[in-house]
Amino acid sequence: MKKLNKMRTVICLLSIIALVFAGVKAWESTKKPNSSMREDLQVILYVKEGCRYCMMAEELLRENNIDYEAIDLSFDRELQKKLVNQTGQTTVPYIFINNKFIGGYKNLLDLKKKDEL
Repeated sequence: MKKLNKMRTVICLLSIIALVFAGVKAWESTKKPNSSMREDLQVILYVKEGCRYCMMAEELLRENNIDYEAIDLSFDRELQKKLVNQTGQTTVPYIFINNKFIGGYKNLLDLKKKDEL
């Protein structure tokens, strides 16, 4: 009978520990609502060497812990022509988030100001 009571006690304690652990995990996920969304982001910047707005866009993404891929257009006129035709924009950077063209640096900054980045 004592063994059965000890087993029940151990099972109850393990259940309580599991519930506490689950609660802590749930609380942590509410603490950082954007972190899981950011992991799913695919951000691509088309940039040119020496472009001030390109550098500012990259810095803004780094400050917000957003991973991105930068593709240098400095020596690829064909790709830049393709981007101009696709977007209608003639200046760099070209910024795409999840394959959606959002514009240039100022558009990225607007997303940040609206807390949508």
